[in-house]
Amino acid sequence: MRIAPSFGRSSLTSTTLVPALALLTACGGGTGTDDAAVLPDAGSSPDTGAMIDAFVAADAPSPTDAPAAPDAVHLAPDAFASVDATPPTMPTYSYVVSVIAADPVTMGETAGVNVDGRDSGRGGRVGTCEERRPDFVSSVTGLPGIDNQLSNSLLSTLTSMGVDINMNLETAITEGTFLLLVTVDDIDDFVDDPDGVMVTIALGQTVSGAPPATDSRTGLLTPGQSFRRTMMLGSGPATLTGNRVIAHVDRIPIPLVLGGTETADLTNSQLSARISSTELFDGEGGGGLSVEALVAFAASNGFGDVAMAILPMFADLQPTEADPTECLAISAGFRMQAVSATVTP
Repeated sequence: MRIAPSFGRSSLTSTTLVPALALLTACGGGTGTDDAAVLPDAGSSPDTGAMIDAFVAADAPSPTDAPAAPDAVHLAPDAFASVDATPPTMPTYSYVVSVIAADPVTMGETAGVNVDGRDSGRGGRVGTCEERRPDFVSSVTGLPGIDNQLSNSLLSTLTSMGVDINMNLETAITEGTFLLLVTVDDIDDFVDDPDGVMVTIALGQTVSGAPPATDSRTGLLTPGQSFRRTMMLGSGPATLTGNRVIAHVDRIPIPLVLGGTETADLTNSQLSARISSTELFDGEGGGGLSVEALVAFAASNGFGDVAMAILPMFADLQPTEADPTECLAISAGFRMQAVSATVTP
């Protein structure tokens, strides 16, 4: 069940560095180390074979049949021991995302979602670009078919160059410049709700406009704060099965650079998390970042040639009609969690 998009306009006061674009910034002036991956100069011809050897992981899971749809997943009964299956009388539950983190691929596992609905296993040299790029196993749910070329091919290189993308995301949340608000209505049961639920997803800010409060020990957002929506992203039916709510939204506009106004859309986005009256936990999210949009942004900052040489190699979503071995988007996956909040229009 897909959330119908409902777009609005707002002014984001400040922004954060989106993970995929951090690579392009690093190309132009990132601080490297002796072990950092060497990217080609803008005026030279890149050695495509060497880059593929350097970037494409060889420890992805073996190919399997296409995985079951995420909304069919049921956790073991004892997993619900701490979850009150009968909700309180208040019909609406609101949350603010407090953690968005890109986890590196480890032993074929990473956080994310199955964006294209297939499991390409280790990938290969035949088939479409979706089939040629490797997929992974979820480090959260254990499901196969996870699309996350961002973490597979780019994250370790960014880290070796001294670019801490997770710190950038954390800073944007704690400063209140990138706050994702999730509201869930019509919950009859937190474990299995056969009638489904209604989910509204929006960007927002605190009611006062100040940065949100954080826990002095963890640095994460404290629960129970009040926020208002500044940009509606979508509202519509979603599933709640096995204590996991799964919602789809056409796009999540993510700011590209600190202090800038340009954004990149994470398209065909999916959010999946276990749910209680006070939090969304064991969450994952993902979608696709347009190669064209990323290259255009890079070109406006003087790195277009480098971006055009590198990014298409990692594209694994949206095959073109003219050549199905070429894809238009790069998959990106994240680990997520959210705390309770009060959300006003």
